[in-house]
Amino acid sequence: MSEDLETPDVSALLLSLSGPSGQYTAMDRYRDYRKVFLASDDGQRVLRDILAHCHTFKTSFDKDPGTMAFREGERNVAQFLMFTISNEPKQRPTRANSAPTKENSDG
Repeated sequence: MSEDLETPDVSALLLSLSGPSGQYTAMDRYRDYRKVFLASDDGQRVLRDILAHCHTFKTSFDKDPGTMAFREGERNVAQFLMFTISNEPKQRPTRANSAPTKENSDG
């Protein structure tokens, strides 16, 4: 079953990704990753595939230290994805809501 999907210009995409990213906050990342990976069956299927590829559900042990180190690097990516999806960042207090009020000040 093949869907007709418009293929983006991969070279142009990679070139645009190599430039400055602007202001991308931890909350932006949290929301974007959840939207991409959890909001649809397709996203969940892709996440499951990435996690399997990154040896998340099996050992990364290998008698060759280089192979094992490589697999641990893959696992690190999977752990980053899972951490980002699972942990909503704490929002920093703003000046307006962090200033002492008359009720809780010593004055």
